Amino acid sequence: MRRGVLEMAINKPQRIVLVLYCVLLTYCCVWIPWYVSNDQDHVNIGYGWLWNGPVDIAVPDLPRICLRIVAATALSAAVFFGAGW
Repeated sequence: MRRGVLEMAINKPQRIVLVLYCVLLTYCCVWIPWYVSNDQDHVNIGYGWLWNGPVDIAVPDLPRICLRIVAATALSAAVFFGAGW
């Protein structure tokens, strides 16, 4: 029986981590932090769905979203490479 390239490259625990990482990235991109910016103020409103912001004048907090994605990637990479041992 011939094994696929992906099966030979990574083991089962690594595939599980990869799937969980994709789910975590999706979560980071659809459940996002919102804020309202006045002239000198940056007021955090909270989290909400991407398609349904808390108020009409709220905008997504992109630096926080990027920080969440970087943190999820770092954590997932550590677990992924740890699962390869």
